[in-house]
Amino acid sequence: MEKLIWEGEFWKLIMVSEFTLPGYSILASKDESLKTFARMSRGQSSELGYGQALACRSMEACLFPRNVVAGRYGLVPGYSIHYHIVPIYEWVIDAFNSDSRYTSGFDSITPEDYPVMPDGAALLAFVWRELCARKKKHFDFDPESVFQSLRNYVESEEKRDAQPVDSRNFE
Repeated sequence: MEKLIWEGEFWKLIMVSEFTLPGYSILASKDESLKTFARMSRGQSSELGYGQALACRSMEACLFPRNVVAGRYGLVPGYSIHYHIVPIYEWVIDAFNSDSRYTSGFDSITPEDYPVMPDGAALLAFVWRELCARKKKHFDFDPESVFQSLRNYVESEEKRDAQPVDSRNFE
């Protein structure tokens, strides 16, 4: 089930509560015909950046993941451009590291060439396959309370951003 966290003029941020990762969200274009970056207007591009930052800030402030990664999806016919915004918790990294299907090639990667493993791409693939597609449950959480926490944070950010700026504070 999708729950609307934020909606702008061109983009909307939804939490996908049937996935087994607290806070897993999708930032989707409201223009279903938008298939490539080349067709994005300046307004769509600007709001995309704002939406990504808002999604990451809300997850970091409310859910305390180790990191947040985003991946572009929407290559399948019928889907517009959208981003999966994924909080990466310590337990996700532990689950990844304990699964040899994902770590088997890492022994050939040297720390000099690539000092941090797993990287965001590897973690995103793991999360999508294991926690979303296969819906393996590693952690019990209440999707409604996660949603409310993210939604409340975003609403407070939106109110703060709408306040007029007093330029005297910058002198």
